[in-house]
Amino acid sequence: MKSIAFCLSLSVFGLVASVLPLRAQLLNDASETQLVTWINQGPLTFTHDFTKVAGDGQNALDFHAASDEKGPTVSLFDVTPFDTADDQFDLPDQVIAGGIPASWYSTNTWNIISDPINQSAMLFNLTDGFVEHENVSTFSGMFQSLNSPLFGPTFGLGDLVTDFDLEHGIAIHSSYGGISPYAPNILGVVGLSASDLFKVNRLEVYSVALNPSTGDIPEPAGYGLCVAVAAAAVVLLRHRKSRTALATLHAV
Repeated sequence: MKSIAFCLSLSVFGLVASVLPLRAQLLNDASETQLVTWINQGPLTFTHDFTKVAGDGQNALDFHAASDEKGPTVSLFDVTPFDTADDQFDLPDQVIAGGIPASWYSTNTWNIISDPINQSAMLFNLTDGFVEHENVSTFSGMFQSLNSPLFGPTFGLGDLVTDFDLEHGIAIHSSYGGISPYAPNILGVVGLSASDLFKVNRLEVYSVALNPSTGDIPEPAGYGLCVAVAAAAVVLLRHRKSRTALATLHAV
């Protein structure tokens, strides 16, 4: 009987493993060192708040329950971009991230920062080794991040959006990465296409504390815009893609 129970346990474990593929921790010595260099605020302490692995059933509500009101954060994503050649999510995986100097909330508001000095949020591509800053003093650059219980970590006007299931997203070039129309999004894609879509394999969120000698990252003075504006922006983002691409996104 013990042998049978043991075999059943192994079978269940194998089934779970097939649904929840093992993915390496995204914040390791190398990625932490790179982030500290890019953020350039001196020594940083990273405190784990939340991890999502594709297939584990967690969604945006779980993310907000674990990550809201924690101060500055960095969110790291292991993603698989969409390949328009075969309509599949099978391009090489990338590790991307977004860092904001403010807390996440579930208030259906934007973090809007109009002061260029405090437009210090960033997007990172740890695979290709580049960073994108907010577009200082531009309308789109003021939209640092979206606080909505319907979305996971979401940056800019579509620059890095995580859907409610935390397993799909989109990355367009809008609020980060410069004002040139030829600037790439955080996935390295230039121009609008279905290749802006991605699948999330793993998401990790960390609170970030500065060394006391460097001072605190300032919280924004206000959060501006209410539910109606947030909803309008979401509709805009979703309709930037063809119905075919979005259907493919949620079908995979």
